[in-house]
Amino acid sequence: MDIIKNSPKAKDIIDFLNARGAAYIYDITLPLENAGRFETTAESTLAAGVYSIDLYYAYLFRRYDMMAKSAEVAEQLMVRTGLLEELPDYSRIKYNAQNPDSLEILMNLIYQRLHESIQGKQMAQLEALLFTGANIEAMYLLSQLTLYARDNQQMADFLMTKGEYARGLMRLLEILSRDSSVKPYYEKMKPIVAYFDTHPEMGPDEIKELAGLIEVVRNQMLL
Repeated sequence: MDIIKNSPKAKDIIDFLNARGAAYIYDITLPLENAGRFETTAESTLAAGVYSIDLYYAYLFRRYDMMAKSAEVAEQLMVRTGLLEELPDYSRIKYNAQNPDSLEILMNLIYQRLHESIQGKQMAQLEALLFTGANIEAMYLLSQLTLYARDNQQMADFLMTKGEYARGLMRLLEILSRDSSVKPYYEKMKPIVAYFDTHPEMGPDEIKELAGLIEVVRNQMLL
């Protein structure tokens, strides 16, 4: 889908956090044990996108132990949804966990393919949900780490620019919202976009409110 190809990349948010010297905090990522709770194809696809960003988060912060675990659960979800054939590189992570050069190549392949239109027999809904999961998790990590950071002005400023990012994500979901598996996620994104629309300027209190709202929406989608 062109809207995905032309949208900002979720990994760019994690790259920004790494460049700003943010911390790796495992407790704010999606618990690995939750992977078995996702039953439908829609739930599993959305979660696969989330674990993919948690995987990249661990990779950039050199938490190779957590990276291997996130890759394993993402792979399980990809198998469940039938997407592993389109995105096969997850299965190679565990065999290269101690090889930084190989991991860099694999990470580049995974996130290039995640951001591209998935080809083959998969429905557009799966592609959109995978993309949505990755992007909502990236926004969530950004907002939470902004709250955790002691000197967070650059991160707060960056978060305030993400209104169009959220609107783009909602537009994608709106296109596919006639499908019953996608519509709930479209409805859940509305409060985040509305907050950006009604708060063109944000101070510390607004940033805290926005972070809380993103957390609620992300947890409604996944927990």
